[in-house]
Amino acid sequence: MHLSLKSFFISVILFNVLLAMVILVNLNVLTTHSMKVKDLERNQHLMIQKADELRQSSDDLTRFVRTYAVTLDEVYKKHYFTILDMRNGKCDKPKDYDRIYWDLLEPLRSQTHPLVKKSALKDEMHSLPYTTKEIQYLIHSEALSNTLVHLEIEAFNAIKGVYKDKEGNYTVHKESNQALAIVLLHSKAYHKAKESIMFPINEFLTSIHERTEKEIDLANAEITARINTIYLMFILDICILLFSSVLISIKILKPIEKLTQLIYRYKNGDRGLHIGKYFKDEIGLMSQEFERMRTVLDEKYTLIEQIIITDELTQIYNRKFYNDKVLECMSLYHRYQTPFCIIMYDIDNFKNINDSYGHSIGDKVLIQMSALVQSLLRDSDYLFRIGGEEFIVLLPQIQLSEAKNVAEKIRKNVSTLEILEDEAITVSIGVAQMGAKDTEDSLYHRVDELLYVSKNHGKNRVSS
Repeated sequence: MHLSLKSFFISVILFNVLLAMVILVNLNVLTTHSMKVKDLERNQHLMIQKADELRQSSDDLTRFVRTYAVTLDEVYKKHYFTILDMRNGKCDKPKDYDRIYWDLLEPLRSQTHPLVKKSALKDEMHSLPYTTKEIQYLIHSEALSNTLVHLEIEAFNAIKGVYKDKEGNYTVHKESNQALAIVLLHSKAYHKAKESIMFPINEFLTSIHERTEKEIDLANAEITARINTIYLMFILDICILLFSSVLISIKILKPIEKLTQLIYRYKNGDRGLHIGKYFKDEIGLMSQEFERMRTVLDEKYTLIEQIIITDELTQIYNRKFYNDKVLECMSLYHRYQTPFCIIMYDIDNFKNINDSYGHSIGDKVLIQMSALVQSLLRDSDYLFRIGGEEFIVLLPQIQLSEAKNVAEKIRKNVSTLEILEDEAITVSIGVAQMGAKDTEDSLYHRVDELLYVSKNHGKNRVSS
């Protein structure tokens, strides 16, 4: 969890790049094998098409030679030799010859299947990815087909009256024998020769089917494996995305939200903040620096607040803080009837002290007297300098009688200060307790009047 944000994001990016590369590689392999399956299926179709063309041409030759033997129509003889020439690449071949061709009559036949360039069936077969064994099947079938052609040629010659001599050459001329031609074309030997042509083709088709299906199955298995790998990568990517989202929430969003709230609260004056634990990353560093900054600022704020409420010379509280504290005590009085009193005292003849001894001695008097009075008070009491030589003591949770005792103690102890050479330092004091009808101003005026009562009655006394 202490991984830096930079390292975290680099790790996430690198992982996703790696994952993307794995997916792309698998997609590329998937595409390759998909194309391979298409090529296998297409080649299978073309190879079977050529084998079927060989079979069909053999059937067409048989049909036309038999038809000619029966009808003696020269058109069928012409068709027969045209088929041989097309198969051997000696004449132009009709387009889409493997489709319905000879069963169409002219001119529909030529309109549907215009002639294209010459192409021997054997050459077309060699251009396709047959195995050596499959090529041998086709060559053997074609060779046997040529053997059958010899029987068919013998039938043609019998019709013309030309027969074989002892060497097997057609040199003997006799009368035409149509019946012999028909017998030759329907003999057991002819059917046996026909069977010998078709058997290699059947073996060829079986081989093509088994081999291609096996290759297609292998390619499809590879495709399935790649698809499963891609699915796995996507699932892994989703898991990483969810995990990253949780980490982002834990490492980034929540710490930023927490830090933002702390900054907002601190801005609005909440000083009791605690950041708590944080990660050792960039946001953690920000939190740590904010904590340090807050500590420094709190110290400065405390110092500034102390300066604001402290009298610069005597280092006791000033009038501003008195205004705040007296309102606080009045609020407690009105809510809970908590009593409090104030003591106002003034240094007698302070102007003469400054004139006779100088302001430095006057300041010394103020400082030492403030320290003395402060030492006489409780921890819950407050001492304020509200003017040049005027002071107020705020006594929370005290009755008037107790406050008068405190005032008397202040008066007596101040008179013991030995600062001036020729005279003692005395103070005149007024003491007042908060009343139900008092306001801040009325309470202040009341104790101020009591102070002047002490002044007017000889000074160095307490009035209440």
